[in-house]
Amino acid sequence: MRELEELIEAERAPYGFLDDLLTASGSLLVEAVIQTLRLMGFADVRDVDAETDAAGQSGPRREDIRIMDTRVPVLVEVKGITGMPSEEEAMQVVKYLRPRMKEWKTPDIHGLAVINHQRNLPALDREHGRVFQDDVLINAEDQDFTLLTAWDLYRLARGVITHHWLRSDVEELFLTKGRMAPVPSHYIPLGPIAHIWKEASVIGVELIDGPIRVGDRIAYELPVDFMEEEITTLQVANSSVEDALSGAQVGIKTSLIDHLRKGTKVYLAKSGKGQGASSVNS
Repeated sequence: MRELEELIEAERAPYGFLDDLLTASGSLLVEAVIQTLRLMGFADVRDVDAETDAAGQSGPRREDIRIMDTRVPVLVEVKGITGMPSEEEAMQVVKYLRPRMKEWKTPDIHGLAVINHQRNLPALDREHGRVFQDDVLINAEDQDFTLLTAWDLYRLARGVITHHWLRSDVEELFLTKGRMAPVPSHYIPLGPIAHIWKEASVIGVELIDGPIRVGDRIAYELPVDFMEEEITTLQVANSSVEDALSGAQVGIKTSLIDHLRKGTKVYLAKSGKGQGASSVNS
């Protein structure tokens, strides 16, 4: 048992910051966000307060983090709170955009708010649907900044670890307008699971997008992680086919039937970059 506990601890140690991502606030949360961004492949991620202190500079504090090796610089404001985010907390990063644009003489700067909301609750017990007020969502769309919960950032990190997503799979998410969904850019929505035939290990999906083919890799969005597998058989109208087009109601044989439910979102892993195991890592 001692040996097993030591192995578990050794496995957890490299990713201990992911626990802080869901529980911490202040500088500890900022450091967890920085390490998570570096895990995803961002190389030039800067702790602004630490740089300011090291340089002996005074003056007003602005953004917590800068991501400088994206298509445009991203200013990141990080908040750890016990409740739901107020409008001021969610939109604080907007206050720093104009001063930086003036200082750097460029309008090409993006804002990102990372909110660890309800941080005293277990992650799965939190509200994950309506986290941000409607006015905040509208403003994020209009003023070109991104809203991201620490939980969704955690889920992205899990995908990077489990399925070896590349930086190119997630980078553009950090430049989107409005609330970020933790779905990599190489996942193409196929549609939700409409039917499950558990005894036959078959799911039924009405394809929103297509085509899909035998041999394609698909992903299922579970409450925490994504699970991936290769399509081995397809059926349309009870006949086996090699491919299916948009609008078709398709049956897909799956080895993951025990994990799936009606309504589970299904994606085509279009780039084929995710090569991790289909099981969920602990």
